[in-house]
Amino acid sequence: MSTAIMATLLLFKHQKGVFLSQLLGEFSWLTEEILLRGFDVGFSGQLRSLLQHTLSLLRAHVVLLRIRQEDLLVVPRPGPSLAHLARLSAELLPVFLSEAVGACAVRGLLVGRVPPQGPWELQGIELLSQNELYRQILLLMHLLPQELLLLQPCQSSYCYCQEVLDRLIQCGLLVAEESLATQSSRFSSSRPPPRKKGSLTVWTQSSPSVLSGPSET
Repeated sequence: MSTAIMATLLLFKHQKGVFLSQLLGEFSWLTEEILLRGFDVGFSGQLRSLLQHTLSLLRAHVVLLRIRQEDLLVVPRPGPSLAHLARLSAELLPVFLSEAVGACAVRGLLVGRVPPQGPWELQGIELLSQNELYRQILLLMHLLPQELLLLQPCQSSYCYCQEVLDRLIQCGLLVAEESLATQSSRFSSSRPPPRKKGSLTVWTQSSPSVLSGPSET
């Protein structure tokens, strides 16, 4: 799992290279995000020693350059090495897949309420019903390859939809509300406190929505 985390950071954030001192913080952050979602990373120990061991396992696919004192620049090798890093990073797919499907579903619903010309700054809280979220998730399920969804044997579409919504609520993307008039579940997202690095936040205000991923450093 440590090589999968390292491969993900190098492939999707730092193909042009990153200093080891910066990797320390990002590796720790991504490890915490995996643990918060109930997955076991399968390693422990001192962070710097762990990173050095992980880089030694990937030594055929990365270049280490000493650009400044007491720090190393880590650069992925081009060509086949990038394909190898992609295969390793795929091990993290089950960790974030439900959130990715759910975020696409929410974005699809909100985009339908936005004028084509924008703007994307919203004024107020937008409510999304459970049924329309289910329908949007089901549409995505039909579009995506079944092997990509990693469905459990005999898992129903309803159970998968509920699992996606539970994960969106857990990660703070949606807030569950219940209408007293209809007693039906609805979901909203309000402007949260300042995001910690790596969180995925959607809030809806007047007409459009904003979907933002991990902040770049």
